Amino acid sequence: MHKLTRWLVWMFVVIICMLPAMCLGQFAQRGGVEGVVTDSTGAALPGAKVTLFALEQKTTKETLSDSAGHYSFSEITAGTYQVAASHAGFAVAKSTVIAVNLGTNARFDLKLQIGAQTEEVSVDSSTAVMETGQVSLDTNLSEKQFEQLPLNGRNFTSVAALSPGVSTQPQANLNPGGTFSVGAQFASGGVSFTSGGLVQGSRDNGFYVNGVNITDNYETSLSYEPSVEALSTGTLQVADFSAANGHDYSTLSMQTKGGTSTFHGEAYDFIENDAFNAVNPFTKAFAAYSGNSNPIAPTLRRNQFGGGVGGPVYIPKIMPWFQKKIFFFANYENFIESDGNQQVYQNVPSAGERTGDFSELLGGSSPLQLYNPFYTTYNGDGVSSRPAIPNNRLDLATRPDGSPVFDPGSAALMALYPLPNIAGVPSYQPNYVTTQKLGFSVYHFDTRFDFNLTAKDNVFVTYSKSHGTNDNTGNLPPSQLYISDVDDFAYLTTVNYAHTFTPSVVNEFIFGIGDSALQTVDPSQIAYLNSDANPLNQVFQNTGSGTTRGVLQMEVDNYASPGFNQVFRAENKVLQFSDNVSWTKGRHALAFGGNYFRKGEFDWDFARYVEFQQKFSTGGALEQYAGGDAMADLAMGLPELIHQRYDFTGGDATSPELDVTLPYIGFYVNDKITLSPRLTVNVGLRYDLSVPLFANNNLCCAIYQPTVDGGVLKLPGIAQGVPQHYLSTPKKDFAPRLSIAYNLDKDTVIRAGYAIFYDVGATQISTEVGNALNGVPGYFSGNEITNVTQGALSDTPVLNLSNIFQTSPPLTPGSYPVSTGAGQGYFGDGELSTVYYYDQKSTPLPYYQRFMLDVQHQLTPRDTITLSYLGAQGRKGSNYVNENLPAYRLNWPTQNAFDAARPNNAGRFGDIYVQRPNLNSFYNAAVVQFQHQFTHGFQILSNYTWGKTVSDYPTVNTLAANGEGGFNGFQYPEVYNRGESTLSHRHRFVYSGILSPVYGKTWYPPLREVLTDWRLSAIGTIESGDALTIINDATSAQDHAGTDELFVSGSPNIGHGQKNFFNQFNIAAFSIPVVGVRGNSGLGTIRGPGQNNLDLSLAKTFPIFNRFHAEFRADAFNALNHTQWNGAQTYQTKTGTRSGVPFGAATGAREARIVQLAVKLAF
Repeated sequence: MHKLTRWLVWMFVVIICMLPAMCLGQFAQRGGVEGVVTDSTGAALPGAKVTLFALEQKTTKETLSDSAGHYSFSEITAGTYQVAASHAGFAVAKSTVIAVNLGTNARFDLKLQIGAQTEEVSVDSSTAVMETGQVSLDTNLSEKQFEQLPLNGRNFTSVAALSPGVSTQPQANLNPGGTFSVGAQFASGGVSFTSGGLVQGSRDNGFYVNGVNITDNYETSLSYEPSVEALSTGTLQVADFSAANGHDYSTLSMQTKGGTSTFHGEAYDFIENDAFNAVNPFTKAFAAYSGNSNPIAPTLRRNQFGGGVGGPVYIPKIMPWFQKKIFFFANYENFIESDGNQQVYQNVPSAGERTGDFSELLGGSSPLQLYNPFYTTYNGDGVSSRPAIPNNRLDLATRPDGSPVFDPGSAALMALYPLPNIAGVPSYQPNYVTTQKLGFSVYHFDTRFDFNLTAKDNVFVTYSKSHGTNDNTGNLPPSQLYISDVDDFAYLTTVNYAHTFTPSVVNEFIFGIGDSALQTVDPSQIAYLNSDANPLNQVFQNTGSGTTRGVLQMEVDNYASPGFNQVFRAENKVLQFSDNVSWTKGRHALAFGGNYFRKGEFDWDFARYVEFQQKFSTGGALEQYAGGDAMADLAMGLPELIHQRYDFTGGDATSPELDVTLPYIGFYVNDKITLSPRLTVNVGLRYDLSVPLFANNNLCCAIYQPTVDGGVLKLPGIAQGVPQHYLSTPKKDFAPRLSIAYNLDKDTVIRAGYAIFYDVGATQISTEVGNALNGVPGYFSGNEITNVTQGALSDTPVLNLSNIFQTSPPLTPGSYPVSTGAGQGYFGDGELSTVYYYDQKSTPLPYYQRFMLDVQHQLTPRDTITLSYLGAQGRKGSNYVNENLPAYRLNWPTQNAFDAARPNNAGRFGDIYVQRPNLNSFYNAAVVQFQHQFTHGFQILSNYTWGKTVSDYPTVNTLAANGEGGFNGFQYPEVYNRGESTLSHRHRFVYSGILSPVYGKTWYPPLREVLTDWRLSAIGTIESGDALTIINDATSAQDHAGTDELFVSGSPNIGHGQKNFFNQFNIAAFSIPVVGVRGNSGLGTIRGPGQNNLDLSLAKTFPIFNRFHAEFRADAFNALNHTQWNGAQTYQTKTGTRSGVPFGAATGAREARIVQLAVKLAF
């Protein structure tokens, strides 16, 4: 173990042993109940006996009120409770049901009336809803909400939609293609959410189950998905100003169900079928646009079925006392889905194009002229020019030596495609339609055991596991080259132990260990790729050997691309310790604590591909690179890039493997001071210590070092002078917290808070893991061959089909093709390799200053309204800065000229990116919340948020790189690089409710059976869309700053009522610059389509016998069947379309109405 890591672990252990400490925050899995006991006049009543009743497990605890009448119960498991207070000369006062949530203290004041102690008075506390002691923007979730609200896909992340202060993106209910979140590949539905204020490219939510982190290392999503039927409570913390909260910017924490004092159980089946569902509006609109007059309705068969049972562990006659000591709960669920007749639209070469006749490209709405690259010339300024090919007839055009432009060898490559089956459509638009069937099966198993060891000791242990696989067929033939079967598994074990030292000192300890792994192509399909049956092994040479043979892709821009450019296995590991102790003394409620994370990533990757773009069939720079078609490039036998995998020796079949660790330790102290009955002050300090990622096998994290002959890459732990832990850990990340709560009167409280949060969350981890792969031979880095690496001018073709693929260079893991010593070297002279690396200046953590001011007013004992202002400023957000850029200018004539002007122009390296903390963000939001707690069969929760996040844009957007959407910024400071963040949704209104009134108990039995025990619940969302960025793909400023821009004049946005499939924004406001000129369309200037969604659930319960009952239920997602477009085509291309969708049109739609039926038998 590294010395620093070992020292930190020992420091953590020592402090935990020495400090009486506790955290009521994101890691804590227990809460508390506190309040004040008074007499009828309101005077404090010391010495009152207060009893806490646990309603599920039928256990009790007792304490006495202190001299100020205050009582408290700490470190109790989340659930429902009642408290009762008694005192000589007074009647017993008993509360209504109190819900205790994760990491929070519920407050309930008890007022005793004069009377005999045998009398009992029920008290409905005026503080049951008010939060008078801490400042936060949190949403607490109950078991009733998990069970009864319509949760899309039965995915627990759907509850994130209930929270204010976030922007949400509903995930597809029908998602057989999967999420590619390791451990949660087959999660369906749910919501991804982003808290306001994060820098562009971040989504730093932490996901926790039973206090243990389950956030995926890459996708900033889940690495385990428990069944909703196994969850008891949860909390979404958007902004909590206690020092106990850290590591993540915001968190969604869940806890699994425990057993109760009586046996209970259920069996259920949730069913979806296409017969109940409406047709997706995009399916209809795109079919009509594509000329498909006979769209096929997709089929759906889904069953989410399982059951759970819980209760006391009871062994009659032998150990009957177990019944009050040990409780268990177990839930098993299987999720099986088959999605058939899914239409797939692709571009394939026509019959004429297979012989060199591309004249059809001159027809249609966006004609494409082809040019002859073999006659490329350059003027005195180095500007290229090419002549047009008459009528696009490659079969008639010639090269300077008289041979045909059309390469006969391309026929075998084009023969991999089927012929078009949509008539009258040029091949730059989708001209082939087929279907595919996607399916999967995944199970979840969740258990929990609770042990009441003594009156002072309580433990609960959980174990969860899931495993799922695909069953996919169809798509273009052969289907094995277009769709794959993914294998995904996960497990998680947690232990939670609470010990009461004294009534005022209580400790909670949490341990967790988990693992999850995803493989993108299962072993049987890899065997097919390795075999002679794979046509790619017949048409290409040197396609690898052993496990890697045939693992490749022929990438043809805008056309179907057979094969897989990457096959990988990714594994996430987590080890966690947390300790939390509370110490109440007088007016002080002290909290100290700490947590230790050890996140790990273990991966292997195979990457091999050849790219055909429209690089060589366009005009030259003088023709502004007009026209061009990638299939025409293929027909002329002109690849743009060949990426070859090295032939690794000296390791196993999947070498090299990425094996990295990310340790983190956090400490905090927090003091909640009750200065007076009206005024509470929270003062805290948090310390975050994030150890930079390192490789256990030293095969990661290459660093660049300049040399006089062009620079080298070095592998930490192997290269001389670069130790494994070459980066020092930042040790000054102290985060102060301050908040104040003041009760104006018994019904109104004013709260304010200020805090600094260091961000060690999902995006930071994802960025570090991604960086670890760069610059290391293997993984994504291979032997890349282009015109430029061959010493030719970028616009002059030199590569041909015979170059695909060359013999893979042999290499041992941890060495470079050109070695300059152990663990150091470079990829080759003239390779112009792109490098991403970290140095000591890369290590500062991003941090956010957050501030909040709100007023909460209690309308009734069960109703509150809250007005809040929430602000944030982000500093030191992670960004890649290019160290090898020439001075900024427009209209570079060629790539060669640009490379020659670089500071390091020796040819070994091109772009050299180093991580720098230079991004800022700014957030302001106003929030209105109304809450009615569950009473008389009714609950409602609603909120409205107006918010806006403005941010600098990163050169590499981590979310976009992982397929999560968003846009990159610019790498030259001369180009303005700030705009509204993609996930900044300005307006958001959410409402949810559960209505289950109790009535008709005295009715005539047949009427009672039919008309009573109905329940209605709903979640509604009206929300603005993303802030989108316009991309110019038709021309280029040739400035190498990043994506190109259009010119914009006037407002490009249109009203919601004006939007339809073809018009998501005003395309007339944009114009295309000429080559060598940058537009002004900016970043985040287009408002994408938003949400107007209502999910409903209607249920009827039928009593059968005693506690045994049946429930029939129907859920409708997008119940009103609103058309909700969910993307806009913001790329202006030469053809006017991208992936077949025209500029300004919708790129998809959220699902039309989906109906889910369910039956549940319970006791």
